[in-house]
Amino acid sequence: MSVILVFNGKQTQQRTLISPLSLSPADVCGHFDADIVSIDLGARAFKIKNGPVNLALSRGMVFEIRYSPAIRDQAARKNLFVSAAALIKITKGKNILLSSDAQAVLELRAPADVINMFVFALTFMPFSLPDTTPC
Repeated sequence: MSVILVFNGKQTQQRTLISPLSLSPADVCGHFDADIVSIDLGARAFKIKNGPVNLALSRGMVFEIRYSPAIRDQAARKNLFVSAAALIKITKGKNILLSSDAQAVLELRAPADVINMFVFALTFMPFSLPDTTPC
């Protein structure tokens, strides 16, 4: 568990962040009390369920998606975008925080590039495409 200080121009706020190494998002949402949940979605593909995520959303939790594993490794890219797409679908795009977790300078991207990377990747997910085939 980490403590983060957030300055919004007028005051400093304290937020808690958890980053479990061996738990799935479902385990984290039901058992811990934190402001930000940071899960390494690039490590493996998670099966994300509606119930625990909706419970976390009702408690005001924010999910952090770190994009630099997608830049480093092709297998991590697939896992990250599949898991992130499922998480974004359940949360309807709310309470999502995109961050880099960069280990090298070349892994940093401009904010517009990060948004474009996720929009481009999520466009090709099967559930986000409308069904246009005739009956």
